[in-house]
Amino acid sequence: MKKFVLFFLLALSLTFWSCEKKSSNPTEATDSDIPADPGTAPPSVKNGPLKPAVGVKLADDRTNRVQLNIGGLFHQGSPIQYTTNNLVILEDGVVKGYTIRPITSVTLETNVVFIIDVTGSMSGTISGIKESIIAFLNNLKSKGLNVKCGAVAYSDNNDTRIPYSTNGIASNTDPGAYTVVEFHNLTANFDSSSTLFSFISGLYSSYRGYDGGDIPEGGFDAIYYAYQNFSWSPGAQKVFVVLTDAPSWGKYAPLGSGTTRSPWRTDSLANVLAGNATVHVVSPIPSKISSNIYNGSYDMHYLATPGTFSQYGINYTSGGTGGLWIDLYNVDLTGRVDLTTLPISTVASQSVRAEYITKTPGKGKHLIRVVVDIGTANGEVTVEADY
Repeated sequence: MKKFVLFFLLALSLTFWSCEKKSSNPTEATDSDIPADPGTAPPSVKNGPLKPAVGVKLADDRTNRVQLNIGGLFHQGSPIQYTTNNLVILEDGVVKGYTIRPITSVTLETNVVFIIDVTGSMSGTISGIKESIIAFLNNLKSKGLNVKCGAVAYSDNNDTRIPYSTNGIASNTDPGAYTVVEFHNLTANFDSSSTLFSFISGLYSSYRGYDGGDIPEGGFDAIYYAYQNFSWSPGAQKVFVVLTDAPSWGKYAPLGSGTTRSPWRTDSLANVLAGNATVHVVSPIPSKISSNIYNGSYDMHYLATPGTFSQYGINYTSGGTGGLWIDLYNVDLTGRVDLTTLPISTVASQSVRAEYITKTPGKGKHLIRVVVDIGTANGEVTVEADY
């Protein structure tokens, strides 16, 4: 009789384990937690400044359940609380029914990359900037969030390719090969003993002999190089923090500027990044960096926030990427800025995961439109995802 009881209990436990193995959340397995598509008309275009970064991936071991990592946003100094009343999600033009969860119930990842100007003009601020980044990293570590960090040191090199042996960039046709001096890919280890910590601590002005040579530098191409080539975590929010005392060369840059290959204006780069990444910019007050007197140079301030600028007498408007701008000299002339005032950790904690059922699994590319409308402000982004 004892053998029978033991056999019965063992069989029962194996059956229970098997059921648990199939799904730790039966609701998710049946998708009964996700409401049907409402069948409502798409909302009108929202041109406001609220532009969340959106990471997209399929749920683990699923082909039809799509997960959106929607980055938190600040409005008038306070984080927005996302709800199904102020957030509309569309897949390929169809308004979706979806479920939404705060970060307290799911693990969402944030990837942060520092884009650091290391040209000669940074001699008075590079030490303060390094101190600011390291203090920020220490603060971020203390939050216990799911974060990876990386960094790019960039210059401007009079259209001479920085050697592969220096920056490790294989393609001679990549504009980043002419402006990126060195970089450190994303890593989850950024404490004081990490290689990322050592990399940032070891930066200096005119880094490795690359001093720039003129006022604008190669910031646009440095950002886009990291955006295209870094090992971003699937579905993670992408965040850039740019630290510079100068505008960036871009489209229409003159020969010898170091970035005549760059295809970007501030508005065109912001259009590519919006929804896919958030850019925060630390730079001087826009009127003090003389971007308007150099045709082909651009103030990166407008990668973060909306703004209008002029090139060859034509006005362009950038919608920004939902980021913030900090005055490089808001404390003193040393470059010491409080990066903890950037709402990165707060935004990460206010992020949500929205999940919906795609009607066309395996189709390939989809356009996902996320609309935010809190009544007093609005905005939207559209991202492309392959699933």
